[in-house]
Amino acid sequence: MDALRIADATVGYYIHRNLPERLLADVIEPARTQGYRSMWLSGISMGGLGALLFAQRNPTAVSAVIVVAPFLGEEEVIDEIERAGGVAAWTPPAHLDPDDYQRSLWGWLKGCAEHRDSCPRIFLGFGAEDRFVRAQRLLAATLPADRVAVVAGGHTWEPWRQAYTALLPRVVSR
Repeated sequence: MDALRIADATVGYYIHRNLPERLLADVIEPARTQGYRSMWLSGISMGGLGALLFAQRNPTAVSAVIVVAPFLGEEEVIDEIERAGGVAAWTPPAHLDPDDYQRSLWGWLKGCAEHRDSCPRIFLGFGAEDRFVRAQRLLAATLPADRVAVVAGGHTWEPWRQAYTALLPRVVSR
């Protein structure tokens, strides 16, 4: 059984912070009911953030997360992680504000790098000149090299297509 389901995750899901719950109820659970067992979640830019936020809350719900040019946080957070020497050296604050989804996500990504078996496989693609490249390179450093595709270009459709073209055979071959 092969199927492609597309979530219409508009900005409202992000504003109301209910994207993970809606994806679970509207996409993942109906697919499970239909018999699907291996599911991949993918997103571009803000959709990449959404895919990772879903996987953070539901790490066993999907087999793989494919993110292309994901938004991974504001400059302040990326600066903090870089100043620490990267994700492996960075320590999330002991007490996070419940609204600090960015540091919470990076803390989860750090945990995924340390304990790969507790997280879905994460695949990352981005353009070398992408406007979010600093954050993407931080994430890339935590992933096995065969799960990362860096292509020429910025935050536009052509590099996104190229990154997907490079990543999909790697996901499928597993």
